[in-house]
Amino acid sequence: MALAAATRGAEFLLARQRSCAAGVESGMLALTIATLLQSPPTPAERSAAALDVLVAAGHRAVGNALVARTGGGVFATGCVESAVGESEAILAAIDGTGRTLFVERIAAGAIAEGWDLAAAADGTVMVCGAIVAKAGDHDAFLARHDVGGKELWRRAAGGPKEDRVWAMTASDGDFVLVGETAGRTDGERDGWVLCIDAAGAERWQHRVPGDGDDRLFGVAVDENGDLLAVGTRQENADAPRRALLVRLGKDGTRIDERTWQDGSGTVAHAITPRPDGTFLITGYVRRANGDHDAMVACVDRTGRELWRRVHEGAAETRAMAGRVAPDGTGRLVGYSRGPAGWNVWTMRIDAEGACTEQRTIDRPGDDRAVGLLCERDGTFWTCGSFAAAGGNGTEFRVLRILP
Repeated sequence: MALAAATRGAEFLLARQRSCAAGVESGMLALTIATLLQSPPTPAERSAAALDVLVAAGHRAVGNALVARTGGGVFATGCVESAVGESEAILAAIDGTGRTLFVERIAAGAIAEGWDLAAAADGTVMVCGAIVAKAGDHDAFLARHDVGGKELWRRAAGGPKEDRVWAMTASDGDFVLVGETAGRTDGERDGWVLCIDAAGAERWQHRVPGDGDDRLFGVAVDENGDLLAVGTRQENADAPRRALLVRLGKDGTRIDERTWQDGSGTVAHAITPRPDGTFLITGYVRRANGDHDAMVACVDRTGRELWRRVHEGAAETRAMAGRVAPDGTGRLVGYSRGPAGWNVWTMRIDAEGACTEQRTIDRPGDDRAVGLLCERDGTFWTCGSFAAAGGNGTEFRVLRILP
């Protein structure tokens, strides 16, 4: 079923925040703290969103991921929830001019949520997320849609208990998904890796057990077809969360893993390839006072850390996604707390992870960016959850921001 979507232009205040960095040694790892010195924006620092597309609105609506669409523009996925707690997954297509080509709602039981996307070579798109029947735990769902939005097939995956997938990537004609599954001990979760072919048939799946709760939020493929997955590990409910990096073979078998922690806890939320064969990890670090700072790290294909930086500022900030340009520089998006609520936040980093520029998009209400897609000229797309007019619910929006 298609939902009418509206496109509007809007002037946003892009408040640039300058930074200076000081190097700090942390054990064997070089950890750089970037202290952000905020200043009021000048007239030259006022810019406009090239596009602002309303995809869906509801009691709670959010866009979670973007992928490039053949012919220009993006596919986007997320979900919209009603006041009674039921939700539908969303798949939308938007062309390069901001015209909404379709918005499809994916209903399955009481809850359906779209979490990530992967484009196939033939222009079709894969969607993954979570579903819940009228009574029961979460299961993973996978669906393939053609370029016009028509659903070609849909599959459910998981066991009798709680199973979720949070991210996916294409891998040599197949698709690899990562998430979490009910642990062997009640109340605990293990990492979960699942591979399906283009028709939705399972090739393999593996549990990735650890000590306590393990959750995998991001996955990438190296040049040899091996996998790197990132997430968190928490040994017990009172323990801090540690960032988790797991290296897996082509068949999903675990090769090795490592964890790390900065501050009072660390979340590794996403991983993406860099042009030199290394990988960029983005996430956030918890401070002692409960606020968070953006974290970015670089590892090689073996998982060895090359550098890691925590970008500490006056405002709480969480980095949710990152992408890397051909020259090795990167773009991060997420959200930062301002005086009037949460704002979309973005940072540009150099090839060593140092901040070269950051800004927030200041609008009334709480806005959070989650997904990211970059163009070669520095323009980027983001999606997330945005405050609705009048404060009634939230909106799933896709923005295209000028560099």
